[in-house]
Amino acid sequence: MIELGQYNHLSVARDTEVGIFLQDEEEQVVLLPGKFIPEGGLEVGDFIDVFVYKDNEGRDIATTQKSKITVDSFALLEVRSVDKFGAFLEMGLDKDLFVPFMEQNKKMQVGEKHVVFMYIDAMTDRLAGSAKLEQFLENEAIDLVEGQT
Repeated sequence: MIELGQYNHLSVARDTEVGIFLQDEEEQVVLLPGKFIPEGGLEVGDFIDVFVYKDNEGRDIATTQKSKITVDSFALLEVRSVDKFGAFLEMGLDKDLFVPFMEQNKKMQVGEKHVVFMYIDAMTDRLAGSAKLEQFLENEAIDLVEGQT
């Protein structure tokens, strides 16, 4: 299964004018646009590790760019822009991570850095971030003694 917001180890299924279609073991496919194809190219059957996200039209897209964050993890990211819906944080890809205003502790400003948690928004099925970290932390009591691994 191709996982959104994660690195996936996929094989080349076919080459097209717009890029290479990659597939998983279940033969689900995702496009790796031509601009992300490694120098030297890829052949059908080759494997490659790619990060998968949604483009502006809601389609799954693969990239060889390195994301600074993956789904269900935390990272310190810089605010690149703010609009009437929320902030966009630079995560190492052409696409920025959206943090809606309702997921901000205080209004984010361009140039600031914030620790955020990346999740998949249930309503839009897109990657999103939250600066309200408490809801993603576990606060279980565990029995440990000093020096225990």
